[in-house]
Amino acid sequence: MLAEKYPKARKTVIKCMELTEDERTRMIAQSRRIREIDIEVMKQDAAEQGLKQGLEKGRTEGRNEAVLSIARNLLAEAMPIEKIMRITGISHEQAKALMH
Repeated sequence: MLAEKYPKARKTVIKCMELTEDERTRMIAQSRRIREIDIEVMKQDAAEQGLKQGLEKGRTEGRNEAVLSIARNLLAEAMPIEKIMRITGISHEQAKALMH
């Protein structure tokens, strides 16, 4: 080791080793913090995506329920089922289910 060869340089060598160790520790801590931030960002992105998907699903279900409600009302007014299907866009299976 350098400090053994040059005793006068011992303090300098020790100080350099300490600085090197501090630098490594700092880099490890910084790397961990960056990883933690990345994980938080991914969690936030996933939450936002889930919220968007949930809202879209709710809108779709709401539209479907509205169409079926309109179809029920038209059926209650004795409108022919074929005309209800054409107006609302419901399927034959959906129309049959409304009639029962």
